[in-house]
Amino acid sequence: MARDDFLAFSIPAPTTDRLTLIGLLEALDSKIAVNDRTILTCIELASSLLQHETRTNETTNISLKEAAFWLSGGTPKTSEASYWSGDLPWISASSLKSFLIGDSERRLTAIGASSGTKVVPPGTTICIVRGMSLKTEFRMGITTREVAFGQDCKAFIPRGHITPHVFAYSLWNNQTNVLKLVDEAGHGTGRLDSELLGAIQLAIPSKERIGPLEERLAQLTRLGEIRRQESMRLGRLRDTLLPKLMSGQVGTSDAEKVVEDPV
Repeated sequence: MARDDFLAFSIPAPTTDRLTLIGLLEALDSKIAVNDRTILTCIELASSLLQHETRTNETTNISLKEAAFWLSGGTPKTSEASYWSGDLPWISASSLKSFLIGDSERRLTAIGASSGTKVVPPGTTICIVRGMSLKTEFRMGITTREVAFGQDCKAFIPRGHITPHVFAYSLWNNQTNVLKLVDEAGHGTGRLDSELLGAIQLAIPSKERIGPLEERLAQLTRLGEIRRQESMRLGRLRDTLLPKLMSGQVGTSDAEKVVEDPV
C-alpha cells in the first residue's frame, strides 16, 4: 500500500458497546491490581510486625534444621492421565510464585496424590531448593490449603512451640541470608544445600509472646488470601467474558450485570 493511501485510510470510531466492553475489562483488571497491592501490603506488614517483635523482646535463635520437620516432595508419573487434572494443587519450582500458596496450574487427582508425591496441610512452609529462579530470588510461602509438591521444593512443619506463621515469616525475613547460600547445579540452575540451609538461624519469640503474635500474622495472611481468591475469580470471569463479548454471544448489558457484583 502506498504511503498516501495508508495515511488516507479511515479507522471507524469505536462504538458505544465497544467502549463499554473496554471499560468492563479495565474495571476487572483494576480490581485485580488493587488486590495484588493489598496482598503485598499484608505480607509486608506481617513481616514488619515480626521484625519489631524480635528487635524489642526476648527471642531464641533456633536453626532451621531444628525448628521444623523437613519433608521432600515428588512428581507423580506425568504420562499417567489418571493422576492429573484433579482438585489438589501440585506446587513446583515453576508454580511457586506467591507467598500465599493455594493454587497451581497443575492439579492432582486422589490417585495422583498417593503416587510419588507428598501432601501437606494448610500452614506448611514450602520453598524452592533447586531451580533457575534461585539465582535471583528465594521463592517461598505458606500454604493456605492442602497441597502436594514436587522434588525441587522442601516443606517445613514447625516443631515445639514454634507456630506456622511465625516460622514462615521468620524464614521470609531471612531471604537475603538464604540467597547467599545458593550454588550452581549446572546449566544456570540454582541449588540450596540442605546442610547449609539448615544452619540458617531463626529468631523465635518466647512461648508467652508467640501466641498473640501468631494470631496477628495469621489475620493479615487470611486477609491477603481472601484478596488472592477474589483475584482468581475475577481473572476467570475476565477470561470467560472476553471471547463471548467479542463474538457477540453476550451483550454488554448482560456483561455489566455479571461484573457488577464481583467488582
